[in-house]
Parts: sequence; structure tokens; C-alpha cells
Amino acid sequence: GGVMKDFVKRCCGLLLALAVVGGGMSFPLPNDMPEAARACLVDLLFLITLWAGKVVPKPVAAVLATMMLYWLGAVDSFSTALEMYVSDIFFFLLAAFAIAAAVRKSPLPHRLLVWFIRHGRNSAKFLLLAFMVITALISTVISDLAACALFASILSPMLKRMPKDCKEARVFAKCVMMGIPMAALAGGIMIPIGSPSNITLLGLLRDSTQVDVSFLGWMVVGVPWGALCLVMSWGALCVFCKPHITGDMAKVFCMDMGRNVKITAP
Repeated sequence: GGVMKDFVKRCCGLLLALAVVGGGMSFPLPNDMPEAARACLVDLLFLITLWAGKVVPKPVAAVLATMMLYWLGAVDSFSTALEMYVSDIFFFLLAAFAIAAAVRKSPLPHRLLVWFIRHGRNSAKFLLLAFMVITALISTVISDLAACALFASILSPMLKRMPKDCKEARVFAKCVMMGIPMAALAGGIMIPIGSPSNITLLGLLRDSTQVDVSFLGWMVVGVPWGALCLVMSWGALCVFCKPHITGDMAKVFCMDMGRNVKITAP
């Protein structure tokens, strides 16, 4: 019964996707809209319908959408449709994702946190800045959301071990959890591989305006702006939230980080 129900659901999704294609291609065009633009829009709706209805696996749906570009007349040949997807931006993104996976698997974030905690455990503002700087640095090579998830997963157990009846502990925990996403966003704009949207934007800018921004050219503008956003975010948290940390709270960080990663003190 379950298999038949799933089969019927997939068939209905496929019929709906075909109906979207038929209806979209028969819909009258606006005066200034080219035929190729309508074909691309219909192909996008076709792909969304396949994904929403779970008609076929997502990789298969992507291949079908690529073939549909040729069948609908958006491109002259199937090879042209493939060339639109396989570009230097694609390989750039692939390399960025590989670097992100390597960073998440490595002990580098833990080691950086251990070093900063051991050298500034008596200052809440220094610790908050350290957490934000490390998050921003790691966010330059992995996506913003992945950086937030990585450091939230590292720091959340330690924050939970802090005294719950202590006001300073609650304020410091709030500052850390607000500072992590702020720092991740600041680090994501520093270099092109800091976010997939950066690389996509560079490709669109080059294709539409013939302006080619180099890796170093992006950093010349992105690093100062990212650092400025990072400092301003940290300053705002220190001014409005006034984080404070006690000796007992600092010991919790040192014990937990030492338990996770063994590192030789300099």
C-alpha cells in the first residue's frame, strides 16, 4: 500500500510538472520578453515542481532540467546547456566546499579557542572578541551558516555548564551567541570564498558587465570592511550588554576546552 501510494504521488507530481511546462509555453508573451527568457522561466518552474513533488531524486531532476533547456528552445544545443552549468565558478565553488569540509574535520577551531581562553580567561570582553575573531577567520573559508553551526556546537556545551542562577553568566552567554553570527557575516565578506554568494556574484558581474574582480582586488575592499563590521559588532555588544566573567566561569571554559583538545601551552 505504501509503495503504491508513493508511486501515485510521484506520477501526479510528474503530470503537474508537465502541465506547468505546457501551460507556461502556451501563455502569451509580454511585448518585450524574448522566447528564450520564457523557456528559462518555465524550466525553473518545472524543476521546482519536480523537487517539491519529490518525483525523482534531485540530481536526476537537475539533469532533466538541463535537457529541458534544449527541448524548450532556450539554447541551440544540449552541449551549450551543459556549458552553462560547468564553468570556472563551478570548480571554484567545489574547491571552496572542499576547504570548508577540511576545516570542519580539523582541530584548528578548538586549538585557536584553547589558546585565546588560556591567555585571556580573566577578561570577558577579550574572550568575546577572541570568539568573534576566530569565528570570522574560519568564516573566510567556509560558509557563514556552517561557521555559526560549528562554533555554536563547540561553545554551547560550555555555556550550559556555567551557573544558571548567575546573571553575569547569562549575559555573557547571550553576548557569545549573538556575536558568533555577527562575526560569521563579517568574515564571510572578507574574501570571495567566504560565502558561495560571493563567488556567484563575481560570476554574474563578469557575465553581465564584463568587469572581472580579482581575488586580491576583492580582499583589498572586503578585509577592511569585514574587520570594521567585526569591531563595531563587538563594541556594540560590549556597550549595550556589558559582558562580565568570573573566575569560576573561566575555569569551566578551560576544563572543557582542555578535555576536547590537547595542546601544548606556549
